[in-house]
Amino acid sequence: MPNCLSVSQVAITDGLLTPRNTRDRPDAALRVVAERQVIGNSTAALPDRNLLFMTRFQFEEYLSLFSVFARVIWANCRPVATRRVPFGVHPQQYVLLCEPPTGVERRSTGIIFAHGGGWRLGNPLAFRFVGAFFAGLGFPTLLTGYRLAPAAKFPAQIDDVYAGCQAGIDALIDAGWAPTRWILGGQSAGAQLVALLAYADPARHEALLGHPAGLFLVSGPLDFSLCVTGDIARMIADLTGSEKGREAADPIRYVNGEENIPVLCIHGDRDPLVDPQNSRVFAEKAGPSTQVYIAKGRHHSDLAEIFIKPDLPFSKRLIEWLEVL
Repeated sequence: MPNCLSVSQVAITDGLLTPRNTRDRPDAALRVVAERQVIGNSTAALPDRNLLFMTRFQFEEYLSLFSVFARVIWANCRPVATRRVPFGVHPQQYVLLCEPPTGVERRSTGIIFAHGGGWRLGNPLAFRFVGAFFAGLGFPTLLTGYRLAPAAKFPAQIDDVYAGCQAGIDALIDAGWAPTRWILGGQSAGAQLVALLAYADPARHEALLGHPAGLFLVSGPLDFSLCVTGDIARMIADLTGSEKGREAADPIRYVNGEENIPVLCIHGDRDPLVDPQNSRVFAEKAGPSTQVYIAKGRHHSDLAEIFIKPDLPFSKRLIEWLEVL
């Protein structure tokens, strides 16, 4: 049995807040303790997000950072064949190609992944463990970089993602092993960017990549109406610089539910930065091809382990989802 139910099932059994009534009731995002959510094969109440609990979740996140960073450093030491392909003059404007290792069958489907870091930190090289994870499963993988906020304002980031995809695909074509389909994925800020890649400009996307074979979003800020307080609000302000930019960068504005894109949203139930309601509301609007997995006891940064420990429940869920696309 799969570890999560479809959103249509959750909506019927658990009374999800829809994007419409969430937007009509700005306080709705704060009143989630009575709601139910799918966690593994069971349902459980999402934790309250009052000040006391949020302080606790933030403290737990801080305590976990050392071990998370240590695991990431260790994972980045694993061998993976990579090739750096620049697509601009800025140091962040490059894509890292990660090839399946010898002995692993190369798939005809590739993965494009955008890294997290609050749009202010990170680069593909720091996330090469993600490329190693997918390459080990046989997926040729592109880790795309982008210029960082606050120096670069949106839409510089999504323009760079497009340019990185083009440069990476051209390099794969030259090498003679370009995939015929693409799955898009990202964590945190990267989830926001690949959601825009999939939904904001379908004609531009399909001209470059064809229709998305799938979209996985980990800890994503996907509905900016639920990102109005705390650090995430400041990060979005640094990214967008204006209300007009904020609206243009908000992924949920572009979703109508008729796109027929298989989507998997994964979120920690104790995420102190991005309310897990972002994944639930986005999935509700994206339609019946969408699934949500809420990782019990997990926060924001520690979900990076999804790409390090394949035996974790949420890692298994991602792998299972990839296998049936």
